Amino acid sequence: MENKTILTDDMLKAAFAFRKSELWNELDDSDIFAVTLSNGEVGYCCVMGYNNSQYALGLYVGQNGFKTYLNLIESASASYPEMHELAKSFDCINVFFEDGYEDMSFLTEDTKNVIENYAVKNKLIIPSSHGLPIFSRVRPAKVPTEIYDSNEATWITEALNAAVEVARKVRTEGVKVAGFDHGGEYASKEGGKLIPLLTPLPDGQYQWGKIRTPEYIPDTYFNPDYMDDDRLEQLDAIKKKGLWQCRVAHFDAAVRSQIDGISYFPLSLFAVDRTNGNVPIPIVSLEEEITDETVLLDRFADKMIETGLVPRTIEVNDPRTYALLEDFCVQEGIHLNMVANTPQLDQFILYMNESTKMDD
Repeated sequence: MENKTILTDDMLKAAFAFRKSELWNELDDSDIFAVTLSNGEVGYCCVMGYNNSQYALGLYVGQNGFKTYLNLIESASASYPEMHELAKSFDCINVFFEDGYEDMSFLTEDTKNVIENYAVKNKLIIPSSHGLPIFSRVRPAKVPTEIYDSNEATWITEALNAAVEVARKVRTEGVKVAGFDHGGEYASKEGGKLIPLLTPLPDGQYQWGKIRTPEYIPDTYFNPDYMDDDRLEQLDAIKKKGLWQCRVAHFDAAVRSQIDGISYFPLSLFAVDRTNGNVPIPIVSLEEEITDETVLLDRFADKMIETGLVPRTIEVNDPRTYALLEDFCVQEGIHLNMVANTPQLDQFILYMNESTKMDD
């Protein structure tokens, strides 16, 4: 499937106007605001750049999208495994303002030309410092891409225009009067933080109001009854020994999707022997089109049968893996323990993901 990039004059006009406003000099990433989008949903906006590191506007659509913002806050203090999986859950539309194209490998030459030609046509000088607007769509468990959906192109344009209006009000009336708790607390998972809400009017103006941030939607985890008697019987014939650490996580070896053509990170099951640090069985993964995680368990069992290795005990340190393995371990008589840390497994996953990046 071939995806076509959408990058219109309206998008670029809004992006350059936002860049000119330099709203990141007034707001930090805790000063979020909302905009009523043309589809009726609320878009939550975050301005980045106050700390002089990454300059961008992030748009999180609806309660599900806002979960990404809350996960971003949490990732600042997360361990590597937690941060890795949180990043794979992000669902947002961003406009980054970069010094160059070096780190934006998903950009095509055509897109670069469109940006540069727009600047020339409109007699714009692109600032050498965080001047290039780069639109990015981040989907859960997918590699970042340019924008392919016309609705998403419209929403990010609406967010950028609303941000320009925010900059105008902040400059003329002040941050506090505009409704921001500048220097206050970040939005919490409990929800309820009062933030500005901008609703576009037919005359191009905005109605200013207030809205409370939504509550965090907790994850739910697949907890299957394992009923493959044939596999269980074969596993019963193998003597159990050893202590493994296991985790369900997304592997950084991206695979091109057969569904939408956008490369994805396969959901995988990693295992390492805690006693010697060896990898007892190969990593097992799911294709994107397979949504039944029981298949992951089947492949896990198949690798045990092929190698003749079945652990006496499995340690996990996350609820998703525990939920997936719980009944499987009960049926097979394997002790399943929730522990605070799995350092050998963390090191193995980090090594595999770093190796994947070096191969790119």
